[in-house]
Amino acid sequence: MLLKHEFVLVLGSLHLTLMAALGLWLWCSPQRYETVQAVRLGSSANLLPLRCTNTTLFGSSIPLTSVALNRISLIFYSIFLVPGLNLVIPASFFLSLHLGQQTILSHNALERDQQLFE
Repeated sequence: MLLKHEFVLVLGSLHLTLMAALGLWLWCSPQRYETVQAVRLGSSANLLPLRCTNTTLFGSSIPLTSVALNRISLIFYSIFLVPGLNLVIPASFFLSLHLGQQTILSHNALERDQQLFE
């Protein structure tokens, strides 16, 4: 059973490392893709250059040519490039969410119990 867990961890770390390498490669100079080929929209022949393409983060539309988006993406992809560390960061994030939820639930249960005994 332990071997299956180790395999999943190794495979997950390898996946994150390869995706981070791909992300770094693409974000190092996204402008080169604008001159080589535009983004094709569906099956139509209409082409949309990179400078007109946006992404949405937290409800805000951000152009793919944004310098801030480029730098932040490079930082995140660089962090997730390191095998092993790329598993610790998401695991820590989800563990903190779980512990926060448990703290809130236990606090609410304690308040409910105190109201019952008053």
